[in-house]
Amino acid sequence: ILDDEIHTNNTYSTLKNYETERRPIASQNAALSVRNYNRTLDIAKACYLNADHPTLLKSVMEKVPMNLIPLPIRQQTFDTAVKTAMMPLSNLASRGNFYSDKISSNIQRILDSGGGLPLLFPRYEVGFGYDSSSSLDDKDDTAGFTPQIKIGCRVPHIPVKIVFSNKNSTDGTSDTSSSLTSLTDIESQIQARWNKPKSPCYSLVMFELDMFSKRAKEIQNRVRRECNFPCKIIEVYSDFEKAKARSNDLESQCEENTILHDIRDLSLTTDGFESFNRCYAALVRPDGHVENIY
Repeated sequence: ILDDEIHTNNTYSTLKNYETERRPIASQNAALSVRNYNRTLDIAKACYLNADHPTLLKSVMEKVPMNLIPLPIRQQTFDTAVKTAMMPLSNLASRGNFYSDKISSNIQRILDSGGGLPLLFPRYEVGFGYDSSSSLDDKDDTAGFTPQIKIGCRVPHIPVKIVFSNKNSTDGTSDTSSSLTSLTDIESQIQARWNKPKSPCYSLVMFELDMFSKRAKEIQNRVRRECNFPCKIIEVYSDFEKAKARSNDLESQCEENTILHDIRDLSLTTDGFESFNRCYAALVRPDGHVENIY
């Protein structure tokens, strides 16, 4: 894609939106890092440790009259002061100790109020999006991620089986191994890009669409007009028999579409998966994010 942008006069510029898309994500992640740093300082303060004290001590020892003392002695004095400040922490494991009980109470109060350093940040790790409406705030950094197919967001995990996939190989063979995989980064998985590096391409993922219908043809024609990059067509069906029948059609016609079977029990899906159960199509960028919805 970079090569195409540099060596062609492509009016559909993928790079022109690079900064406007990614700068907000970088800012969100940087803000989260700052909040996490402050959270660690809150725990340190609960243990009566102040991150500013070493800097303050260093500053004092660099001024008169302390700076007149030989450097080795100043270094030893600094180390002794730090060790002295840390000594009470050795009693934290002892029960019935006033100091350790107080620290435990301080930390417990922080945890009970929802503080502390979380281990998982689902919205930031898998739920971010490049759309302006997908910005995240600090109301709840550990909030769960609700899967949805939305412009600017990454296609979430949907368990599927590959029923048919013509990789357009030189020997004309096709893959019908029915292997279990995920709709996330599906194009890369189908191409097994980790084994045979190839140029990434767009994917048009079509859900429960009759490929001979007027709507399906309109969507494909629109994508051909709007997307100037190679595009793979991926069909997803919840009915295995329908997926198998469609696979037989493709095999006889030697087409390159990929057929997937959505193996989820749709009767058990949550509200967050509603968007997957409607008939529509999504154009997915090489980085796995939704470019457009039809």
